[in-house]
Amino acid sequence: MLFDALDRQAAVQTPDPARPSTVMGRGLVFDWSSGRYLMDNGGPVECTGSEAVKAWIEQVVRTRVGKYPVHPTDYGCSALELIGQKIPRGYALSEIRQELLSSAAYCQAIEELSELVYDGERINCTVRLADGNYVSEVITLG
Repeated sequence: MLFDALDRQAAVQTPDPARPSTVMGRGLVFDWSSGRYLMDNGGPVECTGSEAVKAWIEQVVRTRVGKYPVHPTDYGCSALELIGQKIPRGYALSEIRQELLSSAAYCQAIEELSELVYDGERINCTVRLADGNYVSEVITLG
């Protein structure tokens, strides 16, 4: 009897309608130059909405693929490893685009990668969010 009630309760549970799956949640602001999270009054500074998407994009670009076991195996980007290498710019752009597209599947707010520019030192990435807005982020590498 007890287990029958638990099975019925598990079958009835539905996702929280207050937060659609296409909304970006909260994130923590990370200072990449110092290598630390920004703190305010003893707690980490949070970001939401488009700022959280920008922080997420920068985290993906600066995280090497397969570096941390906590991330999926296809999460991250090899952009930092491409700096200074003598490879065709088109190849580097293609690799970065493919890795960002693979990682974007893990961000529920990103609908598509609409524009990507790589000049060897900076990545300018524009994404279309599920709500129809566009977010652009410029990441200086190195």
